[in-house]
Amino acid sequence: MLCLGAFAAWVAFGILSYRYEKRAEEFDLTKVGEMESASVLYDRNGQEFGKLFIQNRQPVPYDRIAPMLPKAVQAAEDNKFYEHDGVDYMGIMRAAIANYRRGKISQGASTVTQQLARNSFELRERTYERKLVEMFLSWRIEKNFSKDRIMELYLNRVYFGSGFYGVEAAARGYFARPAKDLDIGQCAMLAGLLKSPQALSPWNNIEG
Repeated sequence: MLCLGAFAAWVAFGILSYRYEKRAEEFDLTKVGEMESASVLYDRNGQEFGKLFIQNRQPVPYDRIAPMLPKAVQAAEDNKFYEHDGVDYMGIMRAAIANYRRGKISQGASTVTQQLARNSFELRERTYERKLVEMFLSWRIEKNFSKDRIMELYLNRVYFGSGFYGVEAAARGYFARPAKDLDIGQCAMLAGLLKSPQALSPWNNIEG
């Protein structure tokens, strides 16, 4: 009887896995690298005098981001980023236990890759179904992009509060310097904003 129950559970798991894997395959991964950026306006002397944007973002390559920032983000958001395949299984187990005890989804245990998947394809609803699609999509992203490229895309896409999307806009907006020139303290502050960017923005909550 126990063997039959285990077999049925594995069959059910296989069916669900196939279903969500197929759903994840419907997403176009080229969209991960596509993001809205600001149009910069220059005067006749080549000097910047304004920007036009819906999302204030200036994408930059990985080598134009201060080396300490990816390390700070890894420490704050996903300390096993360079070890996992897109999903932190132990983190999911801890979150599942916490959610069961609370009777609702209060923790997500999302990796940087999962956050990139969610933000790229607007997977916002707090449901277990969305989480499963997000996991399969994260595995696809990990198979198609290097870790550094995933971190680069994440840092260029993520919201840092106060209307700043991406690390370059945040570095210039908060510190009046490009992302490549951020010091350790500034990198730590930007990484800390990711938990709650609007609530922790120094413009709104300097103590926080």
